[in-house]
Amino acid sequence: DASDDPDTGRVTSEGDAFGPKSFEAPVKGEVDD
Repeated sequence: DASDDPDTGRVTSEGDAFGPKSFEAPVKGEVDD
């Protein structure tokens, strides 16, 4: 799994936290914290 999200540039800890939801669910074009 990629720890950093290339689009948002989140740090690894945050990337690990939101990454699974972001990549498993359809992207809606908006990213909220």
